[in-house]
Amino acid sequence: MKENRVKYKKGLDSNMNKYHIVNVKVTTDEKGKLFFDIEWVGDTPEGYYELRLFDKERNCLEVLAYASHTERVIVTDFNLNLQSKKVNTETFYVELGFADYSDDGELIEWESIISSEPIVVKIYYKWHIFGKNEMKIV
Repeated sequence: MKENRVKYKKGLDSNMNKYHIVNVKVTTDEKGKLFFDIEWVGDTPEGYYELRLFDKERNCLEVLAYASHTERVIVTDFNLNLQSKKVNTETFYVELGFADYSDDGELIEWESIISSEPIVVKIYYKWHIFGKNEMKIV
């Protein structure tokens, strides 16, 4: 959907003022899932757009197509590289933008129209062989 990107590039300065991420609240179920409650404002972009959650190395953890202005993103502990019996400091980023994919579904290009400030979360994690893992935000 390159035509949508051209529209947003032309008004990049005005888009930065009309799109922004208002709030990202991070909670846990204390058993191995992190919940990111994301709220963003701005007009709904035309065409195919996505909301993405990235880790500190800018690896994409989760993708939501056609995200509403309030969304919950769930990330499980096996998607994070957490050390057991330690407090892990993790950094996350939320972006809204446009993605181009090849015919076989591979990502060709990602162009962000808004990005959050770094979201730093301290997580105590304890892995269990039998039973449920423990995960707490400290």
